[in-house]
Amino acid sequence: MAISDVRLSVLDIVNEVERLLGVNTSSTLTSTKLTRVLLRFLNEVIEECADAGDWQELYAETTVTMSSSVEEFTVSVSGSILVQRIEEIVYAGVSSRPANSPLFVRSMEDIRRLQRGRSFGEPRQFAIFGVNQSTGNPRFRTSPIPASAQDNATFRIAYREKPILYTTSTAHSSALPVFPGNLLVRGVYAKALLEENGGNPSPEYVEAQRLYLTTRSESLNRFNADTGTDVYLMPE
Repeated sequence: MAISDVRLSVLDIVNEVERLLGVNTSSTLTSTKLTRVLLRFLNEVIEECADAGDWQELYAETTVTMSSSVEEFTVSVSGSILVQRIEEIVYAGVSSRPANSPLFVRSMEDIRRLQRGRSFGEPRQFAIFGVNQSTGNPRFRTSPIPASAQDNATFRIAYREKPILYTTSTAHSSALPVFPGNLLVRGVYAKALLEENGGNPSPEYVEAQRLYLTTRSESLNRFNADTGTDVYLMPE
């Protein structure tokens, strides 16, 4: 089985929903007003899925290089990827502690208080302090503040990516969202039925929404729970 057997392109998802609605399929994402509306619904469904749990499809890692006396760092990732949330930050420099020990999460108030004390050395604690206005990715401060011994050492950061918003561009037409194609089709179809009925939940919408939520729960469980004989209880 290839990945194309599980995922569908943006245009393919729109076309599948158009078939379910009984209308002609579109050749581009700008073909009709309905096509644009379905694209908007697709972005909404993708965001809902990303917010529903920690998908392994969105897991990634990056590194950030330290510099002496620098109090704040930005999580740097390649391209235009944004960070959904940080899993952990690990000090990967030379240390007397066990290798790759994670930093402890502290509140902003704690880190501000600790940094006012001007303690320098190997970072052991961190807190998120807003986002970088240029990249949109989180900034974090550490305590202690890196000293000269930490120059060019690195933080290893595990995080979840935030899915992009798909537009009507030709490149996005053939793009493959990371979530299963059938899941996204069901989610967009449910939203289309609700819109078609003026926002009033019809019996068809209720059933389509139920199937979408069930599929989302099972798809999320694929790598997060269905990995052995242990039993995990996960809310829908």
